[in-house]
Amino acid sequence: MKATAVICGLLAAALSIYAEQATQPSAAPAGLKVAVFTDPDGGSTASNCVHATLGILHSNSFDVTTITPGAIRAGGLTNFTVVMFPGGGGTTQAKSLQQSGCAQVERFVARGGGFVGTCAGAFLAARGYNKETTWLELVDARVVDVAHWDRGTGEARIHILNPKHPILAGFPENLTVHYVNGPLLAPGTVTNPPPYETEAVFASDVHDHAPAGIMPGTTCMTTSTYQAGRCVLFSFHPELTPGVELMDVRAVLWAAGKL
Repeated sequence: MKATAVICGLLAAALSIYAEQATQPSAAPAGLKVAVFTDPDGGSTASNCVHATLGILHSNSFDVTTITPGAIRAGGLTNFTVVMFPGGGGTTQAKSLQQSGCAQVERFVARGGGFVGTCAGAFLAARGYNKETTWLELVDARVVDVAHWDRGTGEARIHILNPKHPILAGFPENLTVHYVNGPLLAPGTVTNPPPYETEAVFASDVHDHAPAGIMPGTTCMTTSTYQAGRCVLFSFHPELTPGVELMDVRAVLWAAGKL
């Protein structure tokens, strides 16, 4: 009995160490440069999302800086490996970029750049649901119940479908995350871009200003490719969820082809 207890204790300790190591980020590769979209003049980005994202990447030794709509329109993404679009407004981000800026983002990803979109950034890269959002369609994901995009703010439960994915390895399969009006995603119907991989789905509902029962089961995290580039979309906010921030780190590494 004592031997069995000792073995079980050693096994539990080993599993605990593995889980802790699994959620640690890899070192930021040399030469990997990250741009975080910010729109202080147009107001299409939420400052808390921008600051949290910058803080997480800085604390993990990434070479990261902000980039404005004008800089993107002028071709500034050519200096970066990955671009991140944070929370704010999907339509207003498209408007601030203008059609020419959206074309620059599309060209950047098509040529091998990485794209990480969170909340508004996920709205931006999904299939268009109005004129402005058709200017950038990187992921074949349609937005479900877009008429009730202002669903509310709160804690949402998600279920990870692919716990072996390198972005998610070591995280519990069921998590509570911070949610602020993020898109409810479902597979599209076109062949270009190719279908996305559903990495996680919502397991609960936030419906302060929307019908109940629509959110559970819809996609809340995707990974996909767009020509030579890689894309990650989060409907929820890993950068604002304590204990989940490393998903952002890993998403950047994966989008850059380093994970």
